[in-house]
Amino acid sequence: MIKKYLPNSEVYVAEETNNILGFIALSENYIASIFVDIEQQGKGIGTLLLNYAKNLRTELKLNVYQKNEKSVNFYKSKDFISLSESTDQPTLEKEYFMQWNNSKK
Repeated sequence: MIKKYLPNSEVYVAEETNNILGFIALSENYIASIFVDIEQQGKGIGTLLLNYAKNLRTELKLNVYQKNEKSVNFYKSKDFISLSESTDQPTLEKEYFMQWNNSKK
């Protein structure tokens, strides 16, 4: 993640009074990372970041571990659909490949 995606990504930060609340990293239409500080989770920061990315793109894709049900449900609630399932080779975790598409743009 640190060596492959982040150096080649657009990174957008949510902050309040110089405190970073979270960030989203986009590599073209791929969400390389989305992170919200654990103390800020459930306060709409992830939605804010995701909506910002949706305003920049007509399509977004991502991979998410199947066992991370909270994140899977979050993306589904934001109109992402699961396109396929696979295994992340470095971790051997099962994951979904998900996509959001806004054909109106």
